[in-house]
Amino acid sequence: MLVVGVTGGIGAGKSTVSRMFAQWGALLIDADQIAREVLEKDPRILQDLAGAFGSGILQADGSLNRRELGRLAFRDRRGGERLNGILHPPILARLKGLLAQLRQSDYRGIVVVDAALLVECRVLGLVDKLVVVEAPEHLRRQRLMEHTGLSAGEVRDRMAAQLPSPDKSKLADHLIVNDVPLSLLRERAAQIWKSLKEEGTCGEN
Repeated sequence: MLVVGVTGGIGAGKSTVSRMFAQWGALLIDADQIAREVLEKDPRILQDLAGAFGSGILQADGSLNRRELGRLAFRDRRGGERLNGILHPPILARLKGLLAQLRQSDYRGIVVVDAALLVECRVLGLVDKLVVVEAPEHLRRQRLMEHTGLSAGEVRDRMAAQLPSPDKSKLADHLIVNDVPLSLLRERAAQIWKSLKEEGTCGEN
């Protein structure tokens, strides 16, 4: 089993690349999906978030208002640290559990972990290879505002909460620059996928 972490700054396109890898045969583990499952299964986490950021992060039905949580959490470094302190331990525990299950089942394929904060959370030891997707800052801002509806200020705060792209890129085993149309991004991702398959095969020998 080859565990590949895919990360990159918000708006760079890491999830797009991860989905391409999944289309080509990878088993995809999405950290955002894990976060949603963790919140659904353990209401205490939602209570902890409301205690840290106020009841305004809850919808009328008691569910999480993710945008409002993000607005409050990413206003300053302290808010981001509080958010990570609450969410990351259960997410990490779930991720480790999934990987352990796959190893116990003797899974032999490529597992892609799509996670924005692999580097920031210092969990690179969980992956065998790191793919970093990066894009120019102006493109990342444009994509986020077009596709998420976030304001310019919200985009700025969320980008500031992550490590600068060069700090991630220097740790990459493979780097994909997403400054091209989707068809060309697919070509670049396909080249990396070919390398990952070769690396996975070598690891079995």
